[in-house]
Amino acid sequence: MTAIGKILTVFQFFLSIVFLGFAIQINRLNKDPVTKLSWYEAHKAVATENSRVNAEMSRTKTVNDTLKIEMDTQRKNQDALLKDWQKKEETLTKNAEEAEKSRKLAETNFQRAQVAANSATDELQKRSGENIKLLAESREKDLTIANMTAKMTKLENERLKSVAESGAYLERLKSTEKQLQVAEREVERLKENRTGSLASASPTENNLYVNPPPDNVEGLVKGIRAAEGLVEVSIGSDSGIARGHTLELFRLEPRPSYLGKIEIVEVREKTAVGRLLNPKFNRLVQMNDIVASRINPGR
Repeated sequence: MTAIGKILTVFQFFLSIVFLGFAIQINRLNKDPVTKLSWYEAHKAVATENSRVNAEMSRTKTVNDTLKIEMDTQRKNQDALLKDWQKKEETLTKNAEEAEKSRKLAETNFQRAQVAANSATDELQKRSGENIKLLAESREKDLTIANMTAKMTKLENERLKSVAESGAYLERLKSTEKQLQVAEREVERLKENRTGSLASASPTENNLYVNPPPDNVEGLVKGIRAAEGLVEVSIGSDSGIARGHTLELFRLEPRPSYLGKIEIVEVREKTAVGRLLNPKFNRLVQMNDIVASRINPGR
């Protein structure tokens, strides 16, 4: 490039700068008919508004991002809740199906139980009828048994009465035989010589009646009814004592004493009641005095 060209180029550049300044000044002087601002001021206002809008959009984007995150979280929570609800629904559906199966099974079992109950009721009524019949038969048999028992009791009473009468008759025979034996022994006894204080108290005429038991027995006075002239002794029918027998009454302590005879007027198995043949001895009798079929001196 020649020097002239370089000069022209520089001059052109300079003119461009001048023209640019002139254009800028014109733009500053030129105003917007609406806002009454110059085009430069309008441009700055638009730039400022754009910055504000961009800042607002940035804030909005941040809020939108935050809302998006929250919405994603809520969606995830809703998805989790939905899945949980679906699981619960499936569980409830399954439980409902099982409950329905159980209901049907229970209904079937109930129907079967009802049938069984009806059958049992019929059987019970049948058995009840049989029981009533058996009860009637049992009562009839009980009446028959009661009648037979009454007859057997009557026959047994008659048999016992007959046995008792036979025993009484045999007892009278034995008593008569014993009295004969006693009479023989009494005769022999009267021949014996009595010595000592017992012999000195010889019986009176009222004591001459003797009817000792056939066996040699001995007992004690266990009760006294002096006003009635009766004494209770400790030997009875088990010792061979019978009504009409006579026993000798005496004591050995503190000194030997003869108290007379008693005649047996009442007999029991283990005891007997005798009447004093000589009333003068009534007040002399004491508890534990001795009664015996015969007096044995020198005891």
